[in-house]
Amino acid sequence: MPRISDRIISAVVYVYPTYECARRGDAAGGTGFLVCLPMEGEPEAGHLFVVTASHVVGHAAPGAWIRINRSSGETECVEIGGAQWIHHPSGDDVAAAPINIDIEPLDVMCIPPEWFLTRELAVQVDLGPGDEVFFVGRLKHYDGGDSNRPSARFGNLSMMPTRIRLRQSGMGQESFVVEARSLSGYSGSAVFVHFPPMTPRPSVKLAADQRHVLERRGAGPYLLGVDVAHLGSPAAIRDAQGEPVSEGWQVDSNSGMLAVVPAWKVAELFETPEVEAILREDRAAWAAQHSGGGQSETGGTAGSI
Repeated sequence: MPRISDRIISAVVYVYPTYECARRGDAAGGTGFLVCLPMEGEPEAGHLFVVTASHVVGHAAPGAWIRINRSSGETECVEIGGAQWIHHPSGDDVAAAPINIDIEPLDVMCIPPEWFLTRELAVQVDLGPGDEVFFVGRLKHYDGGDSNRPSARFGNLSMMPTRIRLRQSGMGQESFVVEARSLSGYSGSAVFVHFPPMTPRPSVKLAADQRHVLERRGAGPYLLGVDVAHLGSPAAIRDAQGEPVSEGWQVDSNSGMLAVVPAWKVAELFETPEVEAILREDRAAWAAQHSGGGQSETGGTAGSI
């Protein structure tokens, strides 16, 4: 696994349920990451969004507080109301919201949409079990305390997209399954897949010239998707002699596997009418100002990214 780009690390934000939790750095909430959509007709401007798992912010909750690092070493806390969060229309466990903030004093970067893995790209690179995966997020109790210090975790793709029944929603969520030792607190983290140079590719799907290019140059990182759950492995509670202490009592241990909602589900979020309306309003506000760096009144950042 190569050195992770600072762009990816600087795109990580922490998500908290309240302002007080955010200021104290409580072990609550989860992780998110920043995505910048290009502004039509303005190559130097973009629309800034924060993406996380839907269950981290909740459908009926009053909202969430996003904590972002400032260049000075301090943090900035931004409230995003419940009505501002856009949840996937099919119920997939991903959500996004425009974030209204002056980015100049912040120590942030963002993930461009061209990094998103698509179904077509997954076929082109012959994505499959064993490919190297990493994600960067929040290790609770060791997350920097009063400042954001994201940590990286590493693993491998274990299963191509399959239906995983998520405990928080009960729905069968289309998910990659990744062996990467996820823990609570990383929910909402961006998960990436990387193809290092000289990684052998199977010859049964790719043409020889295409396979050789991948093996010689590598590819990625691509946004594989969003970490939404670590998969539990139920086990009976037993006494010192190894006998069950009570009929049906169980403890849910961490299986070491995590469920990752595919990146194309995030892309679908950005194609919803709600996001399209935000982009139009931001673009109109930008055009009316005739200058860079302005912020729209819709909550999306219309400025240089």
